[in-house]
Amino acid sequence: MLLSPPLDLPVNEIFECAYTIFEAELKDKDIRPKLLNRFIFIDVDEKIQGKPRSFWHVASIGEDDSKYTSLPCSGDPSEGKCVYKCDPNHEGNFLRAENSIPCCFRACRIRWIKESIELANKNLHFVSEAQHLQHNAHRLYLQRQPGQLL
Repeated sequence: MLLSPPLDLPVNEIFECAYTIFEAELKDKDIRPKLLNRFIFIDVDEKIQGKPRSFWHVASIGEDDSKYTSLPCSGDPSEGKCVYKCDPNHEGNFLRAENSIPCCFRACRIRWIKESIELANKNLHFVSEAQHLQHNAHRLYLQRQPGQLL
């Protein structure tokens, strides 16, 4: 199974389409896929701009992640569509209080969340477990091992 191509939409449609996918694939806990038969908690109650904060978590980039010399969308079609350019001080950045920035690059790949979970469920080599010491929480991480193909 390969990951689907990123959304290719005009900038004014990217976040609405990504949210529609989030609603259809992740928002409802009865429809949301499980990871290795484990429930995935997604808080959908707290809202920002009328959408769950958890949606903006996956459709934005943290201010700390935007400090690198290369934008995550460099060389990607979404680079030309983004108005924020990873600038936390952009006048239209409504996620400033969250220390985040809306990200077309990430929003265009929202389908990859469910697809990555399904891929991990089929191929356990992508999954590693760790005890997160800072929060004393058990976490599962999905990551491709060097040399592994999707």
